[in-house]
Amino acid sequence: VRYAKQYLYPAGAAYEPGFFSGLSSKVVEILGDAFPELRSHPGTSMTPDKVAQVILEEEVSFLRTLDKGISQFDKFAAEDRATGSISGPHAFMLYDTFGFPLDLTVLMAEEKGLAVDKAGYEACMAEQRARSRGEGKEGDKVIVLEAEQTDRLPQELGGAAAGHGGGGG
Repeated sequence: VRYAKQYLYPAGAAYEPGFFSGLSSKVVEILGDAFPELRSHPGTSMTPDKVAQVILEEEVSFLRTLDKGISQFDKFAAEDRATGSISGPHAFMLYDTFGFPLDLTVLMAEEKGLAVDKAGYEACMAEQRARSRGEGKEGDKVIVLEAEQTDRLPQELGGAAAGHGGGGG
């Protein structure tokens, strides 16, 4: 959807949701034997019309996110114009928040005569990976709770969390 909106439609032309959902009947036709759950049959609520509806809903949702991301890119491009490059943290935020892969950010930046700080982006990505593994920067405190410990939280909090999804209350 990202590339379709960006490159299949002329500048200023509105991308109308439904392009991909309109292809769903052909996808079901081609892939229906390999993925029988795409076809209507007893025991499943999935139908080709339902597949099209789900795709349309995802397309509409994604387009909202994409529009926000493009708007944010434009703000970053204006902020970073003086350096001639979209900063690594800005490129990473476009990826992390709006799902923009680095290659899309590079293409959009080139269209505005800008480069992208790929090394800065990779540094932000490495930092994010470390955080997701539970590693922090020096001085950060990391708390790891095992399942048994989270089950005991309601009792240890004196019942304050009881009834809020804890396992022991």
